[in-house]
Amino acid sequence: MKILDFLFGWTGYEPLSFLLSGLNIIGNISFCLLLEYIPLRKFLRVKPRTAILLNAGLIVLCAAFYLCFPSLINESGKGQIFGLALYFALFMPLALFLLKGCFFQNLFIIAFSQCATQFILGAGNWLEFRFGELFFPDVYYEVALIAKLILCPLFLLFCTYILRKLFTAWNEELQTQLFWKVLWIIPVTLCVLTAISGTVYNLTENNSLSFLLSRIFGITALFVCIIMMTDIMNRERETAADKLKAELMNTAEEAYEKSRSETLSTLQAISCEKKTAARAIEDIIKYSKQSRYKEISDILKKHLAVIDKFSNERVCENEAVNALVTYYSSIAKKEGIEVTLKLSLPRTPGRIAAIDLSRIVGNMLENAIEACRLMEYGTKSIKLHSMITGDTLVLGMHNSFDGDYQMQPDGGFISRKRSSGIATGLNSIRSVAEKYDGSVKFEAADRIFKTSVKLDMAAGKPVPRQG
Repeated sequence: MKILDFLFGWTGYEPLSFLLSGLNIIGNISFCLLLEYIPLRKFLRVKPRTAILLNAGLIVLCAAFYLCFPSLINESGKGQIFGLALYFALFMPLALFLLKGCFFQNLFIIAFSQCATQFILGAGNWLEFRFGELFFPDVYYEVALIAKLILCPLFLLFCTYILRKLFTAWNEELQTQLFWKVLWIIPVTLCVLTAISGTVYNLTENNSLSFLLSRIFGITALFVCIIMMTDIMNRERETAADKLKAELMNTAEEAYEKSRSETLSTLQAISCEKKTAARAIEDIIKYSKQSRYKEISDILKKHLAVIDKFSNERVCENEAVNALVTYYSSIAKKEGIEVTLKLSLPRTPGRIAAIDLSRIVGNMLENAIEACRLMEYGTKSIKLHSMITGDTLVLGMHNSFDGDYQMQPDGGFISRKRSSGIATGLNSIRSVAEKYDGSVKFEAADRIFKTSVKLDMAAGKPVPRQG
């Protein structure tokens, strides 16, 4: 305090007033910043540490500016209004830049944070006029500061919670994006209406209660709007999921028919080769009676090569999966991807329909090949295996990828090849696993993506109907 007395010639409680007012302004800015970045942090252009350092640097610059002009902060109302101006001039543009692809969502949160700070300000000032002189007769606005220090963390937790619920419900589709283009107007309107009802410049002991009530009504209306919007977005998300599910079923049926026709073609080819082999045996018997050993040797070499070809292409007893795996394996090998297969699948895996098993294996291999294609360096590899334990069929896959991935708030993976961000392949695998009372686990670490699927094959259990 003596340093401030010496620098500015203050006496008495003036240095304390300066420090408390400064702490008040920094608290308001920090509250707005935390509420702005936490719900949208997955959209950051930079690492969270970089964003923290940039904003901390701006706060230090603002503090230095206030020290150069102490009259701005010594008067509480003027200091807070100027702090708000600095927020809109410096911190808000930085947030709009750092949080990419969510301009209107960012505007929504900025207006929301202003409504919340208006309420905290109103509550603190009302307590200041109501109880300040009773507890701190000399510097009674300490009551307002104490109230804000208590309310800010509580409101930050609650507001972050409801905003996370809102943004979890947001599915990032085009229709929802158009929704956001008008949605931000609601908190902005409430914020403006609340500000019109009174500011720190015209705040007195007589109108402090109406000042507080206007802010209570504003923040309450905003909370109700957010709850309603969350419910609407959740319903939209469920509708989109049902539509996607129907599309996936149609796609799976087409894939199954394609794999079935390929399997029949393969079986027909094998049948032809068997007939050819039977004729070759007859020729061998005939040539052996004539001691024509050269002709016998040529026949054996030719047909052993054919036998090796078909034995290599058969990876399991299940015809549909065998055709599907052979098809994708040939694609992967042509693109320089190492493929390791160790499948133990019976011709009829209990109650699991061939179309559903094909959906799982097909999506796993298609996703793995797509991930390997995105790799710019390193060994591209796919390892697919299966095993049966009791009535449980376990499918596992390890495939390499470039190490770049994003997570949704609920823990799911975000697709990089679709603008919606929805990982349709992973969702399809999960839906089939749930259909057969199974489970799915997706993991990504050290440039390896791991998929594990468990399915209940018990023939006695009914299979839930889809749709």
